[in-house]
Amino acid sequence: MRTNQSNWAMRFRSISDWGWVDTFAVTLRLIWFVTLLVSILVNDFPGVSWWVITWFSIAYVIPQLYYLPGRVKTKLFIFGEVVLSGSFNIYIVIHFQEAINNFVIPLFIIGLLSSATSLKWVLPICFIVFPASMSMWGDFTYDFILSLWFNYAIFFAFGFCFQVILEQKLDLTKKNQQLEHYNRQIERMTILEERNRIARELHDTVGHSLIATIVAMEAVESLIERDPSQAKQRLNELITYGRNHLTDFRQTVHDFSMTELKHSLPEIVAQLTSDFAGSDGHSNFDQGSEPRRCNWRFCKACSHSLLTRSTYKCEETWECKTD
Repeated sequence: MRTNQSNWAMRFRSISDWGWVDTFAVTLRLIWFVTLLVSILVNDFPGVSWWVITWFSIAYVIPQLYYLPGRVKTKLFIFGEVVLSGSFNIYIVIHFQEAINNFVIPLFIIGLLSSATSLKWVLPICFIVFPASMSMWGDFTYDFILSLWFNYAIFFAFGFCFQVILEQKLDLTKKNQQLEHYNRQIERMTILEERNRIARELHDTVGHSLIATIVAMEAVESLIERDPSQAKQRLNELITYGRNHLTDFRQTVHDFSMTELKHSLPEIVAQLTSDFAGSDGHSNFDQGSEPRRCNWRFCKACSHSLLTRSTYKCEETWECKTD
């Protein structure tokens, strides 16, 4: 099982095998190769011959074979880049000091792809072995070696920091997806709980009244022939009872669908945005100028929009009354 340390460089590529970062790195490396090759051919570099150009071409091609779409092997790529491009860099800098910065692009890509495991051998080779070899075989001053070392360190750090930023972005994306998943689950649970509550309310309001009405009607039926006047009185009481419960039923349904708020729409939105901004966020809501009263569905939509920092679009799914 892979550990977190050995998986650093691969995490930003976990969504897909090949992403825009890989395309950027390969394109940047190609530009570096073409630019340096043209510079070698155009300028009369001391100690440069066709075998040196062949060496440089091999230093580009072989590592690239392990960094292609569908064939990403970062450890082999880094190893080939350090050994081949690094050794070529030592040779070209020794013979032509103006080429001091020719290895910064490979170092940027190496930093971008390096894992915690590869850092243990990449850093000593690039920042100790390479400068020491140049100092040993070339006639360089201390300032030149120090300048070279700082250039290498800066570009390597850029690549590695870029990797860390991509990793954090991936973590944030995954956490947002998890939050959305939990939000949908809570939504489903809330809807289910509300349905159960409505079912209980309707059962208490409608079910009991219907049972009582049926029992009373059966009693009235038995009184019609024996005592018509009393049956008529009971029937009138039953009608009054039914009307009262019908009113209760209508009020219950009205409470479910049109529970009006005590404040106008601008006041509601202002309070919601104030609560949200007071926690840790920034919100911009166009409250409008027309005072309105709206039902609880719109208030819930505003709350959801603020909490998720997204635009909640209500299209004729809520009702409001103009004062």
